[in-house]
Amino acid sequence: MDELLKSISEHIASYGYHSQIEDGILKVSHETRAHFWVLPSNAGVLFRTLFATGPIAQENPADFLKFLSDANNLSTVGRYTVRDNLLSIEAWFPNCYDRAVFAAFFDQYLAEIRAPVEADRASIERFFPG
Repeated sequence: MDELLKSISEHIASYGYHSQIEDGILKVSHETRAHFWVLPSNAGVLFRTLFATGPIAQENPADFLKFLSDANNLSTVGRYTVRDNLLSIEAWFPNCYDRAVFAAFFDQYLAEIRAPVEADRASIERFFPG
């Protein structure tokens, strides 16, 4: 698994990401993009990006669940889930690194993080203030 994490780390550096492996987890940061973790999971790795929800998400659960459903409908490789006031965007990648395949996967994952912002900025500002 360490080889896969190292390959991913080297690959995402070309996107401007900085990463380090700590306790078997690849922790990834960027100056202007969302930070994420890459965790070993089910003979592969799970990409996980977290965003804290604001109080309006809890005050208007029906509206927030519609937002969540719409975000999932925009996704191909990832899924949007919520737990303990945290929105998680997760996607699994198998332990068989190929540069072209990973590039397609990673580009799609990044697009899915951005998709709800591009589709419904008002909901993003409403449910994720600050």
